[in-house]
Amino acid sequence: MRLAPLLLLLSFASLGCGASSASSGTASIASDSHAPTSWTHWRDARHASLAGEDGWLTLIALGWLDGPVTTIGSDPSSGIVLPADHAPARVGTITVRDHQAFFTPDASAAVTNEGAPVSSEIALVPDDPGPATELSVGPIRFHVIARSGRLGVRVKDRESPARLSFHGPEVFDYDADFRLPARFEPAAEGESLPIVNVLGQTSEEPLAGRLRFTHDGTEHVLLATWAGTDPSEGLSLMIRDATSDEGTSYGAGRYLEVRAPEDGASWTIDFNYAYTPPCGYTDFATCPLPPSDNELPFAITAGERAPEGH
Repeated sequence: MRLAPLLLLLSFASLGCGASSASSGTASIASDSHAPTSWTHWRDARHASLAGEDGWLTLIALGWLDGPVTTIGSDPSSGIVLPADHAPARVGTITVRDHQAFFTPDASAAVTNEGAPVSSEIALVPDDPGPATELSVGPIRFHVIARSGRLGVRVKDRESPARLSFHGPEVFDYDADFRLPARFEPAAEGESLPIVNVLGQTSEEPLAGRLRFTHDGTEHVLLATWAGTDPSEGLSLMIRDATSDEGTSYGAGRYLEVRAPEDGASWTIDFNYAYTPPCGYTDFATCPLPPSDNELPFAITAGERAPEGH
């Protein structure tokens, strides 16, 4: 599982996305009178992304396909239970054959795939390699995910209470002191980084290199992966700092994108863009966790604060 698809959803590239009806209003409690325009745009884009019809706040369930046949529907006896007010008692069954999932709809359920009715068995492509086959029934959408050889079903509800009640991520005030120059040291060819996710599963990711920076006279080093398939897309970091222990930022840590410098040499780490991973907003995400080497001993009072309830 590559980190890039997850991280890029929330990177600087998302600045152009529009807000949905559920994401109007203020995206932050922080003052932005001294913040750069790019940061206020990023903050508002985070709000729009989280509260959008496909945002993480729509995620309501994650079930694993550990048996040959799994039922899905609002009937409490279903293997994957859907909200009774948003889905019929029986939506269908998911069968696993030779590590491939297949969905068969119940005759009474109006299930669609890309707007077309599903009336017979359909193969479900998982998110890895993707793109995942997404099925819909009313406001509910679901697709198969693949994690370390295991298949599961991720369920989203565009009318979820979490989405409809969301007022935007809380952030620290922009602090220019947390915009720091850095030096990038490319990794050796073939060097990798073991990444553990919240499920305890481990994957080896290609290591892009190390970012060295100085804070209060002390040098620190962060391990970075590539933000995309091209080095020009910059770097992705997973970090944890003292604010996680204090409860002012998400306890598991935060993510951060670092843009590649135009001159190829003058790197900058701006911790004001540190954001909460999806697991900070839903219990049904499978977030990678920061490596122990990326735990910083000081408090980064910049970027996103801890979401309410997490």
